[in-house]
Amino acid sequence: MTGNLGSEQLGGCFPTCGVVPGRVTRWQGQRKITFGMLVVIVALGVIDVVPPTAQGGEASWKDLIPKPVPDAENAAPLYLQAAGLIKAVDEALATATPPGGEPRVERYDTSDWHNPARMAVVAKYVAEDADVMALVKEAAARPQCWFSLDWSDPPTMKVPHLAKMRNLARFVGCSAVVAGMQGKQAEALDDLRVGFVMSRHVCPEPTLIDQLVCYGMDSGMEQAAERVIGHGSMPEDQALALAEELGRIDYPAAFDRAMKMERHFPGEGFDQPKIAAKKGQAMARRALVEAALGVELYKQQTGRYPAELTDVSQTVAWKIAEDPFSGSDLVYKVVGPTYLLYSIGQDGQDDGGKPMRDQLQSWGLPAEQPGPGAEEDGDIVWMGTWEGVERARGR
Repeated sequence: MTGNLGSEQLGGCFPTCGVVPGRVTRWQGQRKITFGMLVVIVALGVIDVVPPTAQGGEASWKDLIPKPVPDAENAAPLYLQAAGLIKAVDEALATATPPGGEPRVERYDTSDWHNPARMAVVAKYVAEDADVMALVKEAAARPQCWFSLDWSDPPTMKVPHLAKMRNLARFVGCSAVVAGMQGKQAEALDDLRVGFVMSRHVCPEPTLIDQLVCYGMDSGMEQAAERVIGHGSMPEDQALALAEELGRIDYPAAFDRAMKMERHFPGEGFDQPKIAAKKGQAMARRALVEAALGVELYKQQTGRYPAELTDVSQTVAWKIAEDPFSGSDLVYKVVGPTYLLYSIGQDGQDDGGKPMRDQLQSWGLPAEQPGPGAEEDGDIVWMGTWEGVERARGR
C-alpha cells in the first residue's frame, strides 16, 4: 500500500512511466496519492476494492508480509549502500553548481541516451562510479532481498527504498548503454542482467506501488537493451544468462499478492485494470528482449535473420515468452535488411508496428498528443530496429 515515500523523489526515473517530480503526502483515510510518483498514478483514478470480509476467509494481511532473510543472503543493504554513494555525489555536484548555472541534481538520465554529447559525459560518470557497480553486482548475486520496513500500519508505511532502487536501476541502465557504445558487449549484457535482477529483488513486496516501481525499472532496462542488443557481437554465455534471468520473475503472482494486501485496506487508491495493463506491458517488454536476443544470436550464427520467430525457438536455449496481450507469439517480420518485432499492446489491436507515444518520446522522436482514451494506443515495439525499419520502408 504504502503511504509516505519519504523525502526521496521517484520523479524522472524512466520516461515510459511518465514520472514527474512531486511532493509526498501521507496515504490515510481516502489514501490520496499526490506524490506524482507516476503520471500513471495521477491518471489512474480510483478502484473499488472488495472488503476482506467478502473474501471467504482470505489469509490475514500479516501473512503477506515478506519474512526476514539471513544477512549473508540479503541484497538489500548492499543496494542501499550503492544508492547512497550515487546520491552523495549527485548532491555534491548540485551544491557545486556555479552561480547562474543550471543545477543537475542527477547524473544518470535516460533522456541522455539519444544524445551522444551527453553520453560522453555519462560515460565519465560511470567510470568514476565503478565502486557502485561492484556493490550492485555483489547485491545481485545474493539470492534474496528483504528491506526492513515498518509494516505495523501498511497504509501509512514509508518506503524510501523504492526511489533509491529506481535511481540505482537508472545508473545500471546507463552503465549498460555506455558499455555497449564502447563495444564491450559482454559487460553490457551483464549490466542488463543485473538490472533485471534488481526488478526481481524488489518485486515480492505486496504493495501496488512496489509493483509500479518494478514495472518502471523493467521499462528502463528494456530501453537500455534496445541500445545494446544487435549492436555488436554477443558472447553466447552472456546472452543465455540474460535470457534465463528474464524468465525468472513471476509478475502475475506478485500482482496477485499486492491485490490481496490491497483488499485488506479498502479505500480510494489505485485503478486495478490500469495497473494490470502496466503489468502486461512489463511482461511484453521482457518477452521482446528475449526474442531480440534470440533473433540477433540467430543472425550471429547463420549470417541472416530468421524467416519466422519459431526458427529462433528451435535454435536458442531458452523459451521466448508469448505476447501477454494476444496469448500468441510476438509479431515478427523481416523488413528489408532488418526486422520488425512487437507486442500488439493493451489496446488489443495490431497497429502494424506503430510505437506507443511514450516509446517515441524515449527516443527523442516527435509524438502526437493522444486524444481522450487513446493514451495507450499503438504497439509495444522493439525500438532497437524501429528506425532501421522505417528507413527500409522509405519513410
